[in-house]
Amino acid sequence: MQVYLKPWPISHKYGHSNYLTFKYPFDKCGPFFADYGTIPSDATEVYTVRPSSPLSASLSKLYNELLPSFDAEVPDTNKLPCSAWHGILELAVAKVDSSYFFQLECEDHIVRLVKDDRAPAPPPTSRRIAHLSPEWYDIVYGTLLRGVLVF
Repeated sequence: MQVYLKPWPISHKYGHSNYLTFKYPFDKCGPFFADYGTIPSDATEVYTVRPSSPLSASLSKLYNELLPSFDAEVPDTNKLPCSAWHGILELAVAKVDSSYFFQLECEDHIVRLVKDDRAPAPPPTSRRIAHLSPEWYDIVYGTLLRGVLVF
């Protein structure tokens, strides 16, 4: 069994042709099989594979089911009642929470560095907004704007 591929175009971004796009049918570079249609004249890369029934079944599944599924559009989470990709959504929420709590910790350090022993107690997480805790954020933003904490 022979598999034919067209030479892969050189990427403007990477400067080489060792990349994989997820746009089926991969810019029409292949793979091409004699059993699935005509072989283009510019498909110059030929690979010979020993035929076996499991290989034929696997290639048929790859070519007919898996490769076309790569062209699926990413779901727009704004149009769905909840995300179709729960794992990615949970990861995004965890990352946002992590960065938010890191920001709060940095603000606490800024206030403690500036006010030392006279540092006020940090406002509760639910009140960590400039218009709800103006005294706290006057210290934080005033320090950041002055550039006192440039290392």
